[in-house]
Amino acid sequence: MKINGNTQIDLSLTNIDYNLNVGTSNVSGVTKKKNNKNENGIELESNIGPIDLKLALLTDELSVPTIDDINFNLVANYGIDDNINVGLKYEGDCKLEKYQVLSGLVDGKVEVSKINLNLYNENIIYGHKNENDVKVNLFGNKLNPSIGFGDNKIKIGYVHDQLEEIDEYGNQDDKSSNKISLDLDIEL
Repeated sequence: MKINGNTQIDLSLTNIDYNLNVGTSNVSGVTKKKNNKNENGIELESNIGPIDLKLALLTDELSVPTIDDINFNLVANYGIDDNINVGLKYEGDCKLEKYQVLSGLVDGKVEVSKINLNLYNENIIYGHKNENDVKVNLFGNKLNPSIGFGDNKIKIGYVHDQLEEIDEYGNQDDKSSNKISLDLDIEL
C-alpha cells in the first residue's frame, strides 16, 4: 500500500494555474533508487491550456540536501480529451551524472456502469545510469491496468514493471517485477 502526504498552495493567476506541493511519500521502485526509501521534495505544477507540466525536486536525505543529493522529475501531459492523456517524462539527478531516463506516457480510462477501466502505460524511450564508472542502458515499460470505483477514488490493479539493464560490455540484467496495487485517494 502507498500512502502519500501533501500540502498544496494554490497560486492562481488569470490564465495560468500553479500548484506548489510539498510532501513526502514512500517510493518503492518507481524511481531508479533502492526500494523502501523515503523521498521528500517540492513539486511545481502548472496548467497551460490542455498541457499539464510538473517539476518535482526530490531527495532521500533527512537533512538539507546539496545539489548532488537532489533528483528531478519533469512531466508534460497533453489532454487529448477528458479520458486520454499522452505525455513525456524526463527524470535524472541534477548533475546529470548518475542517471537519465526519458519515457513516453499514455493514461486512459473508460467508464462502464459507474466503474472506471483504467490503463497507464510508461515506455522508456532513452535511459541510462552509471554504476562504478560503467554506463548501463535501460530498456523497458510499465503497464498498470486497474479498475476504479467512486470516481477513481479507489483503484485496484496490477503493475507489470519490465526493466532490462544492459551495460557497455553486453551483460544483461532483468529487473522486472509484478505487483498488485491498491490506490486510495481520500480527501478530508
